Amino acid sequence: MDVLRDNGYRRELGEGRMLPFEEKVLASGLCDFALPASFVSEKEKKWIVYDVSGYTCLAEMPVLDEDLLLEVFEKTLANLAKASEFLIDPAKVMLGPETVYFNPKKRTVRFAYMPVEESSVAANVRSLSEYLASRADRELSSFIIKITDEMLMRNMQPAEMAAHVALMRRRRPVC
Repeated sequence: MDVLRDNGYRRELGEGRMLPFEEKVLASGLCDFALPASFVSEKEKKWIVYDVSGYTCLAEMPVLDEDLLLEVFEKTLANLAKASEFLIDPAKVMLGPETVYFNPKKRTVRFAYMPVEESSVAANVRSLSEYLASRADRELSSFIIKITDEMLMRNMQPAEMAAHVALMRRRRPVC
């Protein structure tokens, strides 16, 4: 996926890519897990336009300290659990450096939601954890991969994953 900033924080919707109720939910502004979005039609194309006010995608963020990196991981997983409350399939939420946005002042995480097919929660969580691990020192990187392996081995649901990361984050020895 490309960095949204390069496209004016908009992305073209392919025909049938997003279900009508997903559009309504995102356009309602009620979703606290996703960036506010609007939908624009021009000519024969339809676009989703994201309001990223105050948010920065992970790919564009400077180096995060250890605790903040784990906080982003935890809050991303918590938001993934919230998606199902709005009838959004968590497996369709792409978790990556270009789709996960963080507001450093409010310390909140949101997604630039664009449904992906042929994906799974496990694959998306693995992808995000590997990205976060690549931005950490060797010790923290191994810690992130270890807890991700454990969560996936235990087949945890997103809410359980968020709670597990929160617990492990607080138990992590500070050296």
